Order: sequence, then structure tokens, then C-alpha cells
Amino acid sequence: MFKLKNIILLSSFCFVCSSALAHQNASLSQRIDEMMTSIQRECKNPEYLSQYRDLKTYQQKQLKNENETYDYYSDLLDVADFPKLDVNDLCQKVLVKNQIDLADIEQKQREGRSNEAFIDLDLLIYTLLKNLYEDQALSIKDIQKIQVYEQDFLKKFDQNPNDLAMGAIGLSSLIRFFQLNLDYSPSVNQKIYEATLRFNRIFDHIYKSDRYQKFNDDVRFIVPVRLAQFKYTSEEYKLINAIQRSDKELIKASAQNFSKFYDNKQLADQFHKDYQNDTDFDEVIRPWRVANLLTFAFFKLDDLENTKKWIERASLIGVGEEQCYANTLVLDPSLNSFIKNDKVWYQPKLDKQIKDCKLIQKNTEILSKFDYQKLIQNYEKYCDDKYGYKASLLKLKESKFLSDSDFYTTMTLMSDLSDTIEMAEDSSTTNRCVAALKENKAEFLQFYVDHMKPSAFSYQDAKNELKNLK
Repeated sequence: MFKLKNIILLSSFCFVCSSALAHQNASLSQRIDEMMTSIQRECKNPEYLSQYRDLKTYQQKQLKNENETYDYYSDLLDVADFPKLDVNDLCQKVLVKNQIDLADIEQKQREGRSNEAFIDLDLLIYTLLKNLYEDQALSIKDIQKIQVYEQDFLKKFDQNPNDLAMGAIGLSSLIRFFQLNLDYSPSVNQKIYEATLRFNRIFDHIYKSDRYQKFNDDVRFIVPVRLAQFKYTSEEYKLINAIQRSDKELIKASAQNFSKFYDNKQLADQFHKDYQNDTDFDEVIRPWRVANLLTFAFFKLDDLENTKKWIERASLIGVGEEQCYANTLVLDPSLNSFIKNDKVWYQPKLDKQIKDCKLIQKNTEILSKFDYQKLIQNYEKYCDDKYGYKASLLKLKESKFLSDSDFYTTMTLMSDLSDTIEMAEDSSTTNRCVAALKENKAEFLQFYVDHMKPSAFSYQDAKNELKNLK
């Protein structure tokens, strides 16, 4: 069974290559050039972006007169590592716009085929996502397009439910960007809420299909989770609205309703009963998200005791880079000043955080001595950065604040990547790339075991992995 946090869409769709498409490919090549130019203009370090690398690879093959077409990916991982957008970021906006153009091209190639419906969903989501970066509401033209995308998908789903139910997986992956947030403006949160209304209709339509019980296990996991989350989102939207308007009476009422989502066994039991779904309810409603918002609700009410209670359950206290350099318990300066009023409660937590920060800074100094360049050269030599792993290595190399857990997690991706490649492809070139990735893995594991203390986050795992490699 998939865990919700691990649901990431990894599907790709290829154009059909033939001489009949020569003129169309030339036009596509021009559009690719324009997309690359827009990324170069608005994005720092474009070579770190998978979309840019994919476009560049296609461009280079066209220069060599290789009759290849562009591979379209619908994961948009470049836009945000975590589901919080910077809606003022022109680079993110360009990446989303490019994705719309690529999906539009792909839709024309698929016209008349059953899998065309998946692009309807992508275009629906990208159009709504693009609007989050714009000051104005959706244009009438975009609203009409979105309605067509939604209706087309639902119509095709009714005709072919078994195949198109898998669209729920792609939809679930991409709507991770539509998360309400106190840091967003009221207008952006309103757009996000209205988008979730539309997504909820699609999931509800899939759930009510008379073929639902015969769908893939992953679909029957995702659909109930999203339907349950929508009830949470409705209450979350009300509370965020109240906080942003500083309406204390509404905050009190909304906070009381919203708090029922925290660690509620009755809600969990009802979910399992309604949907015959054994998913851990913490995967449906994240307790720390509930606690985060309630912390700010009680802060707005000047309720110090409840603010402390919920901040203990939230994810706001931590050892992130900004917090460590600022020497504050939480990043929000107003919230930090408020909780600092209880010095007996505040100071021990700050002391522990400072101690943890110093440990990470010390580990950063150790990990910075690792020979990343050797791994990059080995990877590029045998894999030609075909899998986009160079960017991850460069980010580690240039990091000024690197925990041993982040280092270990990123490096172990090499193992996952080599396993994936091995299963998907079989050629002498691929096998040499897999061997290079495994060599790199052995290199970093040896460094980790040699330089980190046994108390390090993944020391024992690294030691066991290294033993297995030998």
C-alpha cells in the first residue's frame, strides 16, 4: 500500500516518431528553444532544473539531426520540493507555463486515443496552478478551458473507467501544490480552495463509479484519502480566513471546530468504516498541520497557554538553517516574542535547539570535506546525467547547512536510482551506469562510517549497507 507522502507521479509520455511529423518537430524545436530562453532569463542555476535539462537534451539531439521527440513529464518537481509555493517567484511561474505548453503539444499528439484524458487532467491542474502566480482571477477563457478539461475527463472516464481511474494517482500527485497557507494572501487561498472544490468533484465521481471496487488498490487508497481531506480543507479555510481578518470571535469558533481533526480516534474509526480503508489516519490528516494552524489561532487570541500547548505538537520548533542562525525558537518574530514571555518554558527549549544546531554545523564542516566532484565525474562519465542526479550532488556540495540525515538520505537515492534503472533497462551502457552509481554509493558510505560518530542519525544503517556491499 502506498503511503500518501510517497505518492509521486513518475509516468512519462512519448511522441510518435515518423517522417510525417518532421514539420511538426521543427515547430516543436522552436518552442523548446523559447522555453529554454525563458528559463535562462528567470531562473538562477537553470542547470539544476530537470525541466531545463530535459529541454536541453532534446535540443542537442535535434542539432545532431536525430529524429527524436520530446519526452513529456508531468511531475513538476522543479516547482517546489515541498508543497509551499512562492507565488511571487517568476522562475516557478515560467516552469508552470512551460508545462502547460508541453502538455498542450502532447494533447494534440494523443487526440483520439484513450490516454488523451490524462492530459486533460494535467492541463486542468496547470491552468489553475498558473493562476496562483497571477494577481487577477481566472479569465473567462481559462474558466471555459478548465470546464472543458474537467468534462472531457469525466466523459472519457465513464466510457473507460478501468483505465482512466489511474488518473486519480496523477491528480493526487499534482494537487500537492494546492495547500492552503497562512503565508499566502487571502486571494491566493481563495483560489486554492476553489480549485480543491473542483478536484473533490472529480474524486467523488470516481468513487461513485459502479466499478470502484474493481479498481487498482492504489486508486482505492488515494480516492478516500482525498475525499476525507476535503472535509479538513473546508474547516482549515474558514480558520485561515478568520486569522487573516483578525476576527477573534470567528477564530474562537473556527479553532474549536478545527481542533477536532487533531488525533481524533472517532474520526479515524469513521473513516475506516465509511471507506473500508485501513490507511493510518495520520496519513490522511497530518497532526502537525492541524497543530501549526491552531498555534497561530491561539496566538491571535493572545492565549499563551494554548499557544504553548499547540506549538509543542506542531512542526514550528526545529533546527532549520534560518532558525539556527537567528537563535530563535520559531521563525515568526511576533510569535517568538509572544512565547518568550514564559522564560521558564522558553529557555530550555532554545538551549536544546542551539545545541542541536551546533551539532549540525559541526557535521556540515565534516561533510563538506567529502569529494563530491569525484562522484559527479564518475556519474557523468557513465550516465551522462541522463537521470538528473548531478543537481542533487551539487546542492549537497554547496550546502552551508547540512545535517547528516539529509546527506545520507540524498546519497542513498543513488541506490534507489540504480535499482530503478536496472529494472527498467538492460544494455551494456545502462549496466555500466548502474555500476558507477553503486561505486559512488560505496564511496559515500565508507566516508560516512569513517567520519561520523556512532550516534549519527544513520550510522548503523550505513554500516550495514556497507557490509552488504562488500
